[in-house]
Amino acid sequence: MNKLQNILNLLSKPLLFAFLLLAIMPLSVKAHPHNWITVKSEFLIDEKGQLTTVREYWEFDIYFSMMTIADVMHESTVQPNSLQLLADDMINNMESYQYFSSLKISNQTVPLGRPDKYELIINTIEGQQQLVLFMDFQLAKPLPLNNQPLLWQVYDPTYYIDMRHHDTSQIIITNKRGNECTTTIDLAEPTQEMAEYAMSLDRSQTETQGLGKSFAEKIIIKCLEPTLNISM
Repeated sequence: MNKLQNILNLLSKPLLFAFLLLAIMPLSVKAHPHNWITVKSEFLIDEKGQLTTVREYWEFDIYFSMMTIADVMHESTVQPNSLQLLADDMINNMESYQYFSSLKISNQTVPLGRPDKYELIINTIEGQQQLVLFMDFQLAKPLPLNNQPLLWQVYDPTYYIDMRHHDTSQIIITNKRGNECTTTIDLAEPTQEMAEYAMSLDRSQTETQGLGKSFAEKIIIKCLEPTLNISM
């Protein structure tokens, strides 16, 4: 049984998506994180100033991409839709974990639901083939922003995977209302004790639920309505 089939078998069980990544990592790897994902997020705002859609693009690290693409290419000789099957299992397995994504406004969580569209693709980035997972979330109801900031976080709660936007160019605001939006990234500031603890962990330790939030960046998006200047 090849590695891709092993991955699909893992994903059919109620395990964290992180174990997908760990399935092909060398046993000698120690410390958290084990894998890295560069995240790009896109927010669509309608003419009324309401958030309607959130899109995510996860660019997997070169090592994981290389190993997985090799398995997918091998598997595709007998199963042409193996890449789509892998995407299906990723989405199904992450559902219980809200797709590692947290959206809040006025300190209230905004449920994303299951992505309406998703796709796992192979992109060539700086001459290297890399896996990219695309997810499109249509909100159940348009969300009025009402001058309230959005708080956006994408992280693996166990910190097996380090997930970062890196800079604000990875956050796209498509705003049909036309008012100005600003984006800031607040980097996590884990304590020295927490950082040392993460570095001490190896892949055999699974009781790390909640660790990822200590290392998660916070994306803050503000779209303010223009003020009216009324002259007497």
